[in-house]
Amino acid sequence: MSGGTLNIANPETGTAVDGGLLLGCSNFNVTNGTINLTIPASSANFTLNSSVPLFNVNINKAGAGSGKLILQNQVIGAGISLSSPIVAQPLVINQDLVIVTGNNPALQANDNNVSVKRNFSINVGTTYTPGNNTTIFNGTTTQYFTLNGTITSGLYNLTINKPLTVTCFLAGSATSLTVLNDLTVLAGTFNNVAREIKLSGNAFITGLVNGLGSLTFDGTGAQTIGGNGVGRVATLAINKPLGTTTLVASLQVEFALRLKDGVLDIGLFTLNLTTNARIYDALTGTGTSFDNTKMVRTDGISSAGGIRKRYNATNPSFLYPLGTGLKYTPAYINITGSPTTYGYINIRAVNSDHPIVTASNQALRYYWKTSSTGFVLGAANVEHIYTYDESDVVTGVGVDETEYVAAYYQPFDVTWVSGGVTEVDESTNEIFIDPNVFGQIIDGEFTAGDRDP
Repeated sequence: MSGGTLNIANPETGTAVDGGLLLGCSNFNVTNGTINLTIPASSANFTLNSSVPLFNVNINKAGAGSGKLILQNQVIGAGISLSSPIVAQPLVINQDLVIVTGNNPALQANDNNVSVKRNFSINVGTTYTPGNNTTIFNGTTTQYFTLNGTITSGLYNLTINKPLTVTCFLAGSATSLTVLNDLTVLAGTFNNVAREIKLSGNAFITGLVNGLGSLTFDGTGAQTIGGNGVGRVATLAINKPLGTTTLVASLQVEFALRLKDGVLDIGLFTLNLTTNARIYDALTGTGTSFDNTKMVRTDGISSAGGIRKRYNATNPSFLYPLGTGLKYTPAYINITGSPTTYGYINIRAVNSDHPIVTASNQALRYYWKTSSTGFVLGAANVEHIYTYDESDVVTGVGVDETEYVAAYYQPFDVTWVSGGVTEVDESTNEIFIDPNVFGQIIDGEFTAGDRDP
């Protein structure tokens, strides 16, 4: 089929129950053309069973009735020398798939995969029922998934598999898209165009989830975010009163991480944040009130990836709302003045005593490992604030929290630098690294103790 239009209607309703279009040949060549499939105005269904990729397919309905277009086993009528039934096949569309407005047509996939290489349009008054299938967008050019109708219950699995820099856009009047199981975005871009993608399962991202909307994890169980370590999301939201959300690969957030309910557990991996990226405490707004139920949690070991943030002149300060276990232990960085060159600052919270203290049982059982890349401070200074959990305070004979001093360890010359008691506020559990006391410093392993650690 290299062009033209093929119209198919009035499927058989006799011994070939729910007839329609059956293509099972091994010798085919479909390079263009349109097939119009019309569901009858009755309770009879139209079966589409094709092992042949089709080019353009329009699904219509002739009139009122409960009939649907269904991807299902095709029963073969008497007198035809074929085994019956013919097992249902995935639907492969090499260009456009359109469910056309008029008389409420419906496409029922019956758990069979549907893949489209250009546009998939679910128009007003139409329905797509995917079952437990995977809906796939895998074209090499720009694609549109237009949702003006209904997806019964939501998609099950959604896969975007496109070349690097090529985009599939979510379009139509719908304000959100529900994915009940897994979202996979490979290499290319899935642009939500200001819509919320609600995900109940896992994400695997090696490409980019872009747009002014969000990828919102809202399942009630354990959810993971995987990929190859270079996956990117414009806005990631966690809205999970129950269950967990865990990175199983490093991830970059381009614009915002929104922690409405629940913890983002990054484990050993790195959460990378661009210059414009911020972390907020709700699905909207710019609030930053976090605690141990609403934070970024690391594994608490010194080799963990932590949070890595890029700075610039318009974004010179940042709150790192991180913690370990059930402890919320945030860090705050503020760059004053104008560095010659801006770069990245990475902070890891370490849930243990510093391994190189000069005296045991006199310092916090916790420290922050802060490192930078790309910075040339010039005349600029850096202010640090680290907040510790009271459970990590060590006291005893001759050891008192009111006598704690701020300090940091310099691995490159194996030395400690300490300040005074005024740099630790035991009423708020804050450690201040003041450049007027400590000088121009970004990198170090920061803690506090009763005397020089």
